[in-house]
Amino acid sequence: MFSEKAQFEEESKKQPDGKIKRSYLIAGIILIIVAFAIGLLIGIFTQRAANSHSDGQDSTITRTTSATTKAPNTVPPVTRRPTRPPVITSRPTTSKPTKPPIPGVCKGKVKPLLLVSLDGFRWNYFHRGYSPNISKFAAEGVRAEYMQSSFPTKTFPNHYTIVTGLYPAYHGIIGNSFYDPVFKDQFYIGAKNSSQSRWWGGEPIWVTARKHNLKSASYFWVGSESKIAGYQPNYWYTYSGRVPFMDRVDQFFKWMEMPDDERPSMVTMYFDQPDTAGHRYGPDSAEVNEQIKIVDDVMGAIFYGLKKRGMQDCVNIIITADHGMRKTCCNRILYFNKYINTTEVYVRNSGPFGGIQTKEGNVDEVVENLRCKNKHWKVFKKEDLPIRMHYYDNRRIPEIIVLPDEDWIVRQSYSPRYTFCHGANHGWNNLDPDMRTIFIAGGPAFKSGVIIKPFLNIEIYNLMATVLNIPPAKNNGTLGRLHHILKNPPPISKISTGQPGKVCRVPQDSAILAARQNCSECICSSCHPSLRANLTRSNEALKMTAEQEKHSEQHNLPWGVPKYENAMDTCTLYHKQYISGYSNIYHIPLFAGYFLSDKESTASPNKDTCYHRDIRLDIATQTSNCSNYVNSSYEKGHLMPKSDVSFDVVTQSNSNMLSNIVPLHAAFKTGPWNYLEMLINKWSKKYGGIFVISGAMIKADHETVMSDPSYWLNGEIGSVAIPTHLYKIVVKCQDSDQVACNGSASNHKPCGGKLEALSFILPHSKSASPQCHSAVSQIFEHVSSIADIEKLTGIDFFPELPAELQVQLEAQIPTELWSIF
Repeated sequence: MFSEKAQFEEESKKQPDGKIKRSYLIAGIILIIVAFAIGLLIGIFTQRAANSHSDGQDSTITRTTSATTKAPNTVPPVTRRPTRPPVITSRPTTSKPTKPPIPGVCKGKVKPLLLVSLDGFRWNYFHRGYSPNISKFAAEGVRAEYMQSSFPTKTFPNHYTIVTGLYPAYHGIIGNSFYDPVFKDQFYIGAKNSSQSRWWGGEPIWVTARKHNLKSASYFWVGSESKIAGYQPNYWYTYSGRVPFMDRVDQFFKWMEMPDDERPSMVTMYFDQPDTAGHRYGPDSAEVNEQIKIVDDVMGAIFYGLKKRGMQDCVNIIITADHGMRKTCCNRILYFNKYINTTEVYVRNSGPFGGIQTKEGNVDEVVENLRCKNKHWKVFKKEDLPIRMHYYDNRRIPEIIVLPDEDWIVRQSYSPRYTFCHGANHGWNNLDPDMRTIFIAGGPAFKSGVIIKPFLNIEIYNLMATVLNIPPAKNNGTLGRLHHILKNPPPISKISTGQPGKVCRVPQDSAILAARQNCSECICSSCHPSLRANLTRSNEALKMTAEQEKHSEQHNLPWGVPKYENAMDTCTLYHKQYISGYSNIYHIPLFAGYFLSDKESTASPNKDTCYHRDIRLDIATQTSNCSNYVNSSYEKGHLMPKSDVSFDVVTQSNSNMLSNIVPLHAAFKTGPWNYLEMLINKWSKKYGGIFVISGAMIKADHETVMSDPSYWLNGEIGSVAIPTHLYKIVVKCQDSDQVACNGSASNHKPCGGKLEALSFILPHSKSASPQCHSAVSQIFEHVSSIADIEKLTGIDFFPELPAELQVQLEAQIPTELWSIF
């Protein structure tokens, strides 16, 4: 019986006119018969037992040996085939055609899902023109501009992230190799102990499927050889690079042709190309292009096989990969032993990123000896890594992480035997464009002819669970993030379940109001007497009517005033030009939301420094005091920048209220914070106005903050809390004319739901440039998703935005900054 490969080749070679000479046909038949007879006589046709397992018990599936066998880490010998579909050559018949039977796979309520990984398939390989089958499939289905890998951009962490929806730190496979200090054992690819359950956290999609009575199969995938939560795929294979690609395809169709009660609904399939060729020859090599053609042929055989069996509308397929690929150079290697004594540390990771574990616990000392000592790397204690990387909360992650620049690698010391620097590698920062990969999906569940914006690979697990109609396990993805690519997605439940803060207004009691206006600590000593006259007007402006408050909401926060996930002692404070949420416990604003028009962003700054209390807050329990900042090393930082309201004397005065002030390190205020606000002003001018939410957070639990003096000004618990991070959320319309023409105040829901966002979480550092890199590099390094900010703050920033738009906007991690020109 011909394999799927042989049938696809044979059909593709037929001539369009259908004329095959009878003599060739007869000769071919005779040759086949003779060959078969000889084979029976001398035993050429042998069978091999594939190491297949069913329900975790050893059993065998007998399969015909392929004519070619792929040696480990070599180019698989898959024969090239024409990419055009087979041409029907038989003449039409006058008899009534017989309707083919409906395949069993098409009758079930749950259509099978095939997840395919083409290891190391960089996102722009797709555009080289060597993958016509995949391109056709993408044109008829859904394609992402690119998909962002998780950090580190290595094979094992990302393959397991794809099937669990968890960041590597959360599922535990934090690298291709790593050390566990509790197990006192090493994990690495190919190790006998790597399949032990203790290494593997999370719940892979095949486990989720089995828990909900669906069968699953895996022809290779990271984690499929291990019992996880007591489960493995119903059918699985021990990995072997020797198995020809087409054998895997043949087995897929055997699975699809199984009886209903045996057929797997979830299938994973892995191919090691073009990664293997990329490592050896580089991403721009002819060898990589040849491997792109080969895996494209493999996918073409799958598409053809489905169509031949009448299954093309019955099976959903996702084609993706784990990471991209970047060329390396042996002249661009950084050595740790030039800066530290490497006998005093364990170098756990080298290459596109470094991991160092100290032997004596002197982490700060080692970091200090490495940081800024070379311009081609950034050095972090793991807890100080950009939050978007989520590479901290796991004991297996080394204490110190070194991120070299693109094209550079790190090693412990020089060795003449190390030559792996020729060719290419992966593992760099996941913001590196060359680490991006592909996402393509098609089948009965997916829309057709759709190209979507980039997304992070943690979102695929939820998508697969939705396609299989099973509830997902807990994961880091956002349920519904990719619903917009499905033909019939289930409804997304309303995300916001929080409560708004209490609105604090100017007291009606004249005695209380007089006490708040005339107290000795109400106005800071920095306020020049000539400016105090403005305070009366600014206090009057705080007496807003319900209609004015509603107008402020529509103007500054058109998608709703932020809500708090948990009960928090806060005040919502309304102003004409901004709305803020103030913490009565920490005595700092948690957020300030405002609309910055293109005209307001061009106003000249005002030097008003008349800091004063907010008369809407109780003197004894709520507000901070001017004296809190005396003798401290911190400056007063505005959440609502006073330079953005300098066109209005009253609003400028109100921006100097202590309810809008957070303590900031001077270098941070004049460095990255000021630079980010400069960028925001430029974006406002370019895009006709933008919406901004500016805020402060303390990355620690409440009990810790309330018991540790280091979190408070002058070490006085209960005075003014010092934020560990500052954040910005910037939203613009995809079509800037919608804001410029309609105006936010008159349009309650601007942008028509077509929004774009940038968000940042900046560590509150004492240094203007902790890594000795440029300001724009520092800003870009700390981009984040809105969802991460919401999780850390417990605040829902867009409570009235429709759920389907909210999940897309909030889960997006920016991969580039907006243009300012």
